[in-house]
Amino acid sequence: MKPVYHPQNTIEAHLIRGMLAQQGIECVIQGEYLQGGLGELPMAGTLAVLVSENTFDSAREIIASYEQSLLA
Repeated sequence: MKPVYHPQNTIEAHLIRGMLAQQGIECVIQGEYLQGGLGELPMAGTLAVLVSENTFDSAREIIASYEQSLLA
């Protein structure tokens, strides 16, 4: 598995996971339960959405569209 996106929070991580799932891309959210340590752990970079190597490029395209929509 390879990190394809580092979301700001678990809500965004699940949003990305849902978008990828709609396109048939399986993913894993790494560090999802570390947010329980807020105040004890630095939160920057603790979350990652991971996909398999063979779906990485497709996942990046979907995420790039999502990122563009945030700028509009």
